[in-house]
Amino acid sequence: MSNITPFVPRLPMPEGIESEYQMDRAKWRVLVEQIFPAAKTAEAIRLALDYCHVRGLDIFKRPVHIVPMWNAAIGKKVETIWPGINEVVTTAARTRAFAGIDAPVFGPEVTETFQGESKDKSNRASKVEVTVTYPIWCERTVYRLVGGTRYPFTERIYWKEAYAEGEGGIPNKTWARKAFQQIAKCAKAAALRLAFPEEAADYCAEEMEGKEVTSAIAAEAMAGTVIDGIVGKPAQRDHEPEKKDDDQWMIVNPETGEVIDTRLPVPDEVIAQAPQKLLERISKTVGQAVIDGNWAACSQVFHERYGKPESFRCLWVALNTLADAQRKPQQHRRQA
Repeated sequence: MSNITPFVPRLPMPEGIESEYQMDRAKWRVLVEQIFPAAKTAEAIRLALDYCHVRGLDIFKRPVHIVPMWNAAIGKKVETIWPGINEVVTTAARTRAFAGIDAPVFGPEVTETFQGESKDKSNRASKVEVTVTYPIWCERTVYRLVGGTRYPFTERIYWKEAYAEGEGGIPNKTWARKAFQQIAKCAKAAALRLAFPEEAADYCAEEMEGKEVTSAIAAEAMAGTVIDGIVGKPAQRDHEPEKKDDDQWMIVNPETGEVIDTRLPVPDEVIAQAPQKLLERISKTVGQAVIDGNWAACSQVFHERYGKPESFRCLWVALNTLADAQRKPQQHRRQA
């Protein structure tokens, strides 16, 4: 007779998961003990399984992370599901237009001591502090093939706007210990979103660590949430993200016959020829699209308004402004 006691995972396997995901107890043990060792609930792991199933990802390659986030509305931390930076790269690579990424470029270094106040379980306050040497900013450049040509997309992220807060509002242990590595990941994710706005729309786990779940970013992009063991509604991911038709951004120069991708930077001479009133009208129309979220209708308006050969430069500027607004909606909302 064997005296070996069967291993019992710290989190029980949910009912029905065996048939739904061909999950056995050995695989569940790996998920609980190795892939998501910090998960507090089985429901959070199941939500990660749901996300990976819809996206066609192998959960055992750690494409997503379970990130505890503070929910101010209920006064406690909740478990949320976010894609990791590697999943964002995988999504970009699947387009077959991903053409590489440069090494990070860091801004000047600063050494700063952060101070805060933390409370224990008895609500007794104590001071906490940490000294961190960090770069003021980090810049990453992602390359995308557009019409067979390799174009750069560069994004700069500032460390103090991105770092994850720990106890007392000071940088958490990971950001304090790996200040350069963490900001490089965030800049990488931002550059990928800039280059592939229709594919890499989600913020990644590295960016959302230490943030509040009630923020506008979380509300729009979160893959899923677990509160007190109850699975919240995941983001609308019933299918792969809709593929946007590149043709909507392409216009033809009637003078040369050249096909122009309006998502790329507009030459200065084209901007200089545009009347100020026209630029203001375009900005107002795009600002309304940002508020309404109706990008397709805005594009249609521009094509109808400036679709004639003699006004193709106006259409060029308008569509370029619209594409930029899809990448940076907050900036254009302020201008509306």
